Amino acid sequence: MDDDEALAPFVDYLLALHAKKAPDLIVALGAPAAEFVQRYRARLFPKTPMLFTAVEARRVQYDKLTENDTVAAAAHDFPAAIETILQVLPGTKVIAVVNGASPNEVFWQGVLERELAPFSGRVELRWYNRLSFENILRDAASLPPHSAIFWHLMSVDAAGVTHEGNTALHRLSSAANASIFSYLDGFFDGSIVGGSMHSVEEGMAVAAAAAIRILNGEKAGDVKVPPTHFKLPRFDWRQMQRFGISDSNLPPGSTVYFREPTVWQRYSWQIVLIIAVILMQTGLIFLLLHAHRQRRLAEVQSRQRMAELAHLNRFSTAGELTASIAHEINKPLVVYSDQRRNRTGNSEISEP
Repeated sequence: MDDDEALAPFVDYLLALHAKKAPDLIVALGAPAAEFVQRYRARLFPKTPMLFTAVEARRVQYDKLTENDTVAAAAHDFPAAIETILQVLPGTKVIAVVNGASPNEVFWQGVLERELAPFSGRVELRWYNRLSFENILRDAASLPPHSAIFWHLMSVDAAGVTHEGNTALHRLSSAANASIFSYLDGFFDGSIVGGSMHSVEEGMAVAAAAAIRILNGEKAGDVKVPPTHFKLPRFDWRQMQRFGISDSNLPPGSTVYFREPTVWQRYSWQIVLIIAVILMQTGLIFLLLHAHRQRRLAEVQSRQRMAELAHLNRFSTAGELTASIAHEINKPLVVYSDQRRNRTGNSEISEP
């Protein structure tokens, strides 16, 4: 079936839906929407201002923009993304590129091959666009050492299977034996290491600012918004730990997210409290030991004094005993002397 035959009823439905009142602003999100509205712009409320966003600048036909159209787009830099991989993993020999087979993905496959051609002499580029997703999973699980994966898009695989949201990326992250990098922080949800990426939040903020200007009365064609570019690299600490990626290899200005806090960061006040209690206990034990030592010293000194006193007592007793003995010994001699003197006196008196 011709595309016009397939899409014409949808255009009619949109016109009928807003037949009574045209919208104040049309916002086309993504490359397929941009292609659709530009193709049917002449019929889809041509006087209503339109904002193209959530789209890469190369997917917008700038030569077909009307005075009622403006663009808030992004500008990919795939070589910069690959350079980030090679800096983070300097020994990389193989980079597998994940991209699907939808019309939008086919367009980007051509861009990727052209822009990454200069890297073919530095690493082996392994293209997954011609594999079913199941075969991609099998190959990614057995990549050789020093490999990395660059995730672009996977809306429809080569087998024609449609993949929703980030489900395919989560499956790939679980199966792959190599780290995964990407270009959009919308994929930065625990499945990829990171890299140089667009900020979805910034892109939406830029688009919202442009929409407000238009709704406030500015002509859409006069609202000029330069494309947004990659922000400073950001990385997932959990994936870095999984694949042994060192902080020293990260590009200058990089930010690491989801880093687990250190024991000190997590339990700082508990550690301080425990240390304080230990110091108090140590001080108390020291005081008790000091008091015990002083008491022991006092006891030793007391025993020494008692021993000295006992020695003095013994010495004093011995002196007294000696004096007593000497006294007792001297006393008979005095008596004998007195008796002899008495006898001698009596004898002298009795002689004529």
